[in-house]
Amino acid sequence: MTIVCHQGPVLAGSATLATLGSLILYSGTPGRYGKHSQSASSGVSLLPARIAWFLQELPSFVVSVGMLAWQPRSLFEQPGNVLLGLFSAHYFHRQDICPGSAMEKSNPSSQNVISKEYLLSPFDCHSTQKERESSGLAEILWWQSCRLLLFLLHFEGHGRHFYLWTTFIYSLLTRGRPYPVILFLRAIAFCMGNGFLQAHYLIYCAEYPKEWYTDVRFSLGVFLFVLGMGINIHSDYLLRQLRKPGEIVYKIPQGGLFTYVSGANFLGEIIEWLGYALATWSLPALAFAFFSLCFLGMQAFYHHRFYLKTFEDYPKSRKALIPFIF
Repeated sequence: MTIVCHQGPVLAGSATLATLGSLILYSGTPGRYGKHSQSASSGVSLLPARIAWFLQELPSFVVSVGMLAWQPRSLFEQPGNVLLGLFSAHYFHRQDICPGSAMEKSNPSSQNVISKEYLLSPFDCHSTQKERESSGLAEILWWQSCRLLLFLLHFEGHGRHFYLWTTFIYSLLTRGRPYPVILFLRAIAFCMGNGFLQAHYLIYCAEYPKEWYTDVRFSLGVFLFVLGMGINIHSDYLLRQLRKPGEIVYKIPQGGLFTYVSGANFLGEIIEWLGYALATWSLPALAFAFFSLCFLGMQAFYHHRFYLKTFEDYPKSRKALIPFIF
């Protein structure tokens, strides 16, 4: 099969991502879902949050993995294929970081098969709020990275069936407000287009030297990606624990990086994509990282403002996105 790189669509797609990010900054408004969604009485068509979040992010995984499976070269022959695996892993790994605990709640007789590795972290599923809040920022960042690596090693050692079962339940665990249909359709189009852009560039356009795996950009980028994913997953877990089944009320997040910022989950995902951009050293990845920074940064800013307005006892020292700074 001939390897053909279409530079025109790659440049156009990258420019589109950068433009969308700039428009978000210019508009100065958050995405109208969750805390910032319109009421049902406004006449906006809505979808259940669990269905919307599952389906809208699925194209990014399906498109990237599909193109990776059908690409003509050996899977590990090119660094671009491995880097695309990082992109796919983000959407493949949108799950509960405590799958054993999730299973125990629904089936008390189930076994937590990752308890040995998981309890090596001071932020295990069974740690108390006081223990999580007493840890410093450096310790939090360090353990989030180590914890995710242990989880991935567990996956390799215990087979893929259990992991596959837990992978796509992240969205099904969501307890958010109904999601606007128009945003759902936009998200599907975005995820499909961005998945194709990242996959096409890394498979057909990117050219890396054989020593790229030892390049500092690759090593540091992968480290940041894994670190960001750990922060993102752990923060999402903490948010889910705030609500009981059936609840839609908002509460003050506690523990982890929420000790320092209101948008800990957003910060983790931003770090992920900055690491991805560094590891790939590509224009499409940089454009996506810029878009993510604009979109998620705006969400974090308005989340922070929402908390300050809603809760009189909200920690005044907590920042929106960057600890101690912003």
